[in-house]
Amino acid sequence: LLVHIDIASVTSSTIYNLTVNECEIYNGKRGIWMRGETANALKVSGVTISNNSIHDVWHRGINIGQTYTSTANGADAVLGLVISGNHIYDCDESTQPDISAIVWSYTTDALVVGNLIHDMGGAGTGNGMFNWGLNVRSVMRGNEVYNIFRGSVSAGDAVCLNLDSGAQDCIVEYNYVHDSQGMGMCCYSYASGAKPAGVGDWTNNTFRYNVVQNCGTERFGAIVVLGDDKDGCDVYNNTFIQTSTVSGTAIVLYDTTAYAATLTKNFRFYNNI
Repeated sequence: LLVHIDIASVTSSTIYNLTVNECEIYNGKRGIWMRGETANALKVSGVTISNNSIHDVWHRGINIGQTYTSTANGADAVLGLVISGNHIYDCDESTQPDISAIVWSYTTDALVVGNLIHDMGGAGTGNGMFNWGLNVRSVMRGNEVYNIFRGSVSAGDAVCLNLDSGAQDCIVEYNYVHDSQGMGMCCYSYASGAKPAGVGDWTNNTFRYNVVQNCGTERFGAIVVLGDDKDGCDVYNNTFIQTSTVSGTAIVLYDTTAYAATLTKNFRFYNNI
């Protein structure tokens, strides 16, 4: 752990105003790591991760939040989170199962804006931005993500922008994602009955004004809906440019035993190019 903010605690309380700004962070497993592992981990209010250069790490570039191991972890575990202007690149250790640039969980009103992410992937999968667990009103805005790849494992996903399980009222807007082996934008939730108790529902999210170009060159497509129990999503005013996908498909409702988009309702796709 190159920059470790330890929020373990035996009492429930809050710490304030943590900043990591203008650092170069490289050659470690995790770049910036702040994650509560237990129900009584400290809550945090005011976290700013900005203008850092992070490269050659082999698990997480930036990881902020809590785990789902206890239902006591709510969306107020991290408040006032801003991740902006970071450059995360060349995280491509071929022996690692998955590598992600930015991961956040159990937050309210997180803002992830103006980051540049490229050349990410492990033996299994790479992820650009990964919002999961329980996040209310997160915003991904004005980021560029490209060359996310799957490595040697055929099941790897390679996601540029991921609204994973527990995303609620989140907005993905004005991003440019391109030239990646897997999906440009993803809606995912656990299979019905398999969701851990501490993970929230997937509800009422929005993808708008994004450009997705040449994604899904080996699997999936520009925007993909996976998993069960999602209710409410608007996908509008996006531009999908698909030239070399395996299936030639921009919008994918992936229907297999592992990833069937079942119990999914109120998805609206309109005014896209």
